[in-house]
Amino acid sequence: MKRVLFAAFFLLGVARVLGQSPDTTKPFVLDPVVIGADENFIENDASLKRLFLMMDSVKRGTKQKLTILHIGDSHIQGDYLSRTIRYRLQKEFGEAGRGLVFPYSLLNMYGPVDYACSSNVAWQHTRMFPRERNGPVGLAGYAVLTNNPYMKLDVKLFKPGKLNYGALTNFDQLPENRFNTVKVLYSNDSGSLPFTVAGLKPDNTTGQTFVAPQFTKTSSPGFQYAEFLLDGDYTALAIRVDTQRSFTSPLRLYGLSFENSNSKGILFHMAGVGACQLSDFLGATHFYNQTVALQPDLIIFSLGANESCTRGFDTVGYASKYQQLIRALRISLPGVQFLITTPPDILFRGTRPPSMDPICRTLERIAYAENCGFWHLQRVMGGAWSNQYWFQNKLNNPDRIHFSPRGYDFLGLLFTEALFNSYTSMGYAPVDTFSVRKNTAEYRQLFTALKLNKNKPRLPVYKAPIGTVTVPRPLPQSGGALYHTVRSGESVYSISRKYGVNYRNIQRLNGFNDKTIIRPGQRIRVK
Repeated sequence: MKRVLFAAFFLLGVARVLGQSPDTTKPFVLDPVVIGADENFIENDASLKRLFLMMDSVKRGTKQKLTILHIGDSHIQGDYLSRTIRYRLQKEFGEAGRGLVFPYSLLNMYGPVDYACSSNVAWQHTRMFPRERNGPVGLAGYAVLTNNPYMKLDVKLFKPGKLNYGALTNFDQLPENRFNTVKVLYSNDSGSLPFTVAGLKPDNTTGQTFVAPQFTKTSSPGFQYAEFLLDGDYTALAIRVDTQRSFTSPLRLYGLSFENSNSKGILFHMAGVGACQLSDFLGATHFYNQTVALQPDLIIFSLGANESCTRGFDTVGYASKYQQLIRALRISLPGVQFLITTPPDILFRGTRPPSMDPICRTLERIAYAENCGFWHLQRVMGGAWSNQYWFQNKLNNPDRIHFSPRGYDFLGLLFTEALFNSYTSMGYAPVDTFSVRKNTAEYRQLFTALKLNKNKPRLPVYKAPIGTVTVPRPLPQSGGALYHTVRSGESVYSISRKYGVNYRNIQRLNGFNDKTIIRPGQRIRVK
């Protein structure tokens, strides 16, 4: 099926500005004082108790590392959102490595900016979207390949400068990105390792060269990964063709994982693919096996934006595939935890994507059905059409789909604040959720707007695209009771905030529990 989002999501890198400018003639009024503040929490966070226990063990030094894998679309590929999450987690719990990287620059494609790749040869490539046309791909969504016997590939990680990262101008603890272990995900029919690996020193000389890994594993026909323990801590890696061995098929590289076994903390992998949907990941030959190979303790899914732009999207089939994936991963990765996020509030062709609300409701149902954590990003932003407020504050790109670096950073701060609040609510030692923004005027302004009148039961007032004004009002009281008709995007918790009551009381009055899903149009008692 031809996808309307290809141009919008694949060609629109974070640094590019394409698409339509905002329609300033659209009748629209948004009350900013209610945007997001009391909605920023992890739903069903009881399902993440094992994760929080591991986080506490890492913080106390009784556990070596906690591995997180963040899977998403173009909002993740640029690493603006995921880097903030990674930095915040590694600052609080320690840095166990940069995690999965892919040489996007060999494809002339946008990607993270805290590492650089260079090669003396031109590489062919393939990607998972719109489909695998030039051989298989894996978790990263892309693959590069070459059979040049003189190939050299250097990957250099570096500690990012404070002023190179837009929003993180006052971040006071940036990662070192040092590693002493590297895992190479590749395929080749040579029967033996067709390349050598060595740490690259600052003067471009190599350390000890490894012609054979300490550990290899074949996860499926044609896919291997090799693990190397280097002779020291490095920030750069040199990969060379082993001239003592010949190979007939191209060397296909799926990605590299940089890890530090000398340091306890968080190992954070990022796998973002522009324009992709869940079905694209599921259709990638090595997606599942490479996910299992990385052995994550937590998998964050940030998908759904591309699906939302398809009118009449099959949410039933989508939920079935999502749930099958989660169940299969739980079998292959015993104890793995999941956290599902909704897409952000975006505009597509000047209006909200036609399937955005059904996708968000479906993701929430999946999270509760499969006992996963759930973060309603769209509700945190302020709900439907809150994109306008973010754009007015220069947090959105003019395409109204992607965000500015500051916007992504703000989303990352909101996510980590919600996660850390759930962590501390389980009784673990408090973590500092304010250090990044404490001296940043933009954040002070935004968080002030988010938290104004937080104790008042107030709802957003906006004009819908057709020009009608919608002002939600409570239903009249009946016999001393107060009832509320559920609107799209609402939860029991958010309703309880609007009426100033405890959400547990609403559950008790209506016979609900933590797994109960409420639906738009449903009439529930609040008092």
